[in-house]
Amino acid sequence: MLKAKDTARDWLTILKTATSACKGFISYQAAQKYEASIRKAPTTTTVSKWLTTWEQAMAEAIKYDIPEINAGRWLRDIARAMKPLSDALYVKFINAATNDAKSGPERYLEVSMKIREIIQTDVPKRTVMRGTAFAAEFDGEPAPDGDNCDNHDERKNTKSHKRARTTSAPNNVTKGKKRKISCKACGQPSHKLIRCYYAFPELRPLDFEPDEELIEKVARALEDGGLTKEVNTIRKERINNSNY
Repeated sequence: MLKAKDTARDWLTILKTATSACKGFISYQAAQKYEASIRKAPTTTTVSKWLTTWEQAMAEAIKYDIPEINAGRWLRDIARAMKPLSDALYVKFINAATNDAKSGPERYLEVSMKIREIIQTDVPKRTVMRGTAFAAEFDGEPAPDGDNCDNHDERKNTKSHKRARTTSAPNNVTKGKKRKISCKACGQPSHKLIRCYYAFPELRPLDFEPDEELIEKVARALEDGGLTKEVNTIRKERINNSNY
């Protein structure tokens, strides 16, 4: 193909034409990379790395305009991938997929930022114990330090030791104090239903270790249609009040 009479520029042009892949092949490769990125759902420990791979695949998918990301399909794909980690994110992205103003694939970085914010992959461990920013202050009250289900037993034991070392207080000391309301789902006194990590798994921090007995207890409690309706209402209000 390279003739002696041709110039160096002609040679380079011929080589570029002869060795470059066709647009159809490049588009196919981009589609394959995108499909691979969303094929396996991430876990709480792998979600950050998973998002990086997904972002790279989305950038190429947009560059070559593959059909797999058009018409909100990319949002449906990311919703399915996030469902094991957060029901709230799943519902949020499915709803956005039907909204033309929010379904453009160029918003993929905004979506990945929201996922990192909710799942809290980049939040220091001490902050994680406060619960996610997605739910903080939702009920109009500041979340106290360590407000999570993981420290229920520790608080309970601390109270028990204090009672064992002190004599019973006079009746007039407790008068006027409000009775603390326990969580309607798990029955623990350290939080309200709206902050329960068992009724709302999407609020759990990365280092949260669920108690199997509490999981079963909440599952039985949710058999009550009234409580299930209240949980679903809280979840919908939380989603509607999010920024995305």
